[in-house]
Amino acid sequence: MERWLREHHIPRRWIGTAILEHVQAVIGERFDHIAPQSQISSIDCPVLLVHGRHDQTVPLGDALRLRAALRQGELLVVDGDHDLRPSLAPHADRLVHFFGTHLGTTIT
Repeated sequence: MERWLREHHIPRRWIGTAILEHVQAVIGERFDHIAPQSQISSIDCPVLLVHGRHDQTVPLGDALRLRAALRQGELLVVDGDHDLRPSLAPHADRLVHFFGTHLGTTIT
């Protein structure tokens, strides 16, 4: 949300603060509490992060920071943007392998 405010040239003081407070009230949570960076280190199972190399909405650097904070898991960077649906098919075997390995099942 902070990045969105900056990108839209909305000053944090007054208007930006009002927007952030309104969104937090609507969703019923504080951003600091639900932020992935705040939560990811408390996840106690393997996590597969998948991020588009050409994502203009969420920079790849954010995914790299999340990966660094993970207890266990990996980051798969795919050739895609923010909507990964068209980019996942070439990685189906890797996705199935990750879930099969960590769910303790064999998928053929």
